[in-house]
Formats: sequence, C-alpha cells, structure tokens
Amino acid sequence: MTSPNFLRNAGWAAILSGASTLLMVVTAILSSTLKLGNTFSVVVMILMALMIVVALALYLLLRPQAKSLSLIAAAIGILGMFLTAVVHVLQMAGVLSTAQFNTTGEGIGPAGIGLWLLLANVLALRGKTFRRALAWIGLVAGAGWLMSGVGALIGGPETLTKGPQNALSSFGPIGIFLVYPVWGIWLGQWLLKQSSPSIHLKQEALHDIA
Repeated sequence: MTSPNFLRNAGWAAILSGASTLLMVVTAILSSTLKLGNTFSVVVMILMALMIVVALALYLLLRPQAKSLSLIAAAIGILGMFLTAVVHVLQMAGVLSTAQFNTTGEGIGPAGIGLWLLLANVLALRGKTFRRALAWIGLVAGAGWLMSGVGALIGGPETLTKGPQNALSSFGPIGIFLVYPVWGIWLGQWLLKQSSPSIHLKQEALHDIA
C-alpha cells in the first residue's frame, strides 16, 4: 500500500510539473528578448526532478497489476529525465557541442520520457487505475514527447539552430507544452484525492477483505 504522504507529495509534484512546463514555454519565449541566460535550463532541471517523483508514484500504483511492465516504464522514464537534466547541466558548463546536446537533451531524453508516458498510461487505461480521459490525455502527451525526441534525432543539430526540420518536431511540442500540463495538473489532483485519509482507509479495508 502506497503511503498517503508520498501520494500527497507526488500529487503536488505532478501539479508543479505541469506548471513548470508552462513556465518553460514562457521562459523560452522571453529568453531571447530579456537575456535570461540559463533560466530555461534551470526550469528544465526542476521539471525533470518533479517528473521523477511522478514516475515513482505511478510505478507504485501500477505495480500490483503489471509488475514488470510498470518497472520497465518507470526505468525508461527516469533514465530519460535524469539524462535530460544532466545534459542541461553540461550545456551550462559549456562542455557539449550543439550536436551532442541535440542528440541527448532534445532527442534521447525526451523520447524516453515519451515512452514512459505511453507505457504508464496504457497500463493505467488497461487496469482502470484512473479515469479513461486522464489516461488518454497522458497518451497524447506521451506521443508528443516521443515525436519531439525522434524528430530532433532525425533533424539533427539544425533543429536547435533553424527550428523544426520535420513534422515530428513541428507537432511533437504540442503534446509537451500544451497537453502535458493538463495531464500533470489533473493527475496531481487525482493523487491528492487518493492521499486523503478516508480514501486510504477504504483501500485498506478492501485489501484486508481480499
């Protein structure tokens, strides 16, 4: 049984991850005019840390119905998040070329996050863990992360310097910047409800009966 305190913390992490994604968009838009320096990378690192908490929470919730697949999904997602965060640190340190940053921070990392979202929400949909609409929104967000990552890998460094080089890079960010915040905030609200004492007591009673 997942701890109510952890569910509560994960709920707030999910909500803040949605808010951080929106902040990331605003920062990206304003960085060129306001000279915000490394602010965008800092926001990305905060987002990745919050998403790791969300990934762990989903793993614990999905583990009873699909132990191996939920572990695989969480491992892929957390590795993708960790890689993305590390790459942004290395970028701020000036030790990565544009090509290296694009391949890892814009390609492999986001693609891993997309695979996590797809697998986790498929499992949630199949096991009726939460509302179908929430799971479907998660699938759309996951497709966006995956498309953006694959598009960056296909487009190469020019994706960073000249903008999207293919349809995947053009439409993928919609799933990241517009759909993921909806999923994160909605999931966070659901997790907060699951952490309430009354819900937890009912779950324990059902577990004892079973």
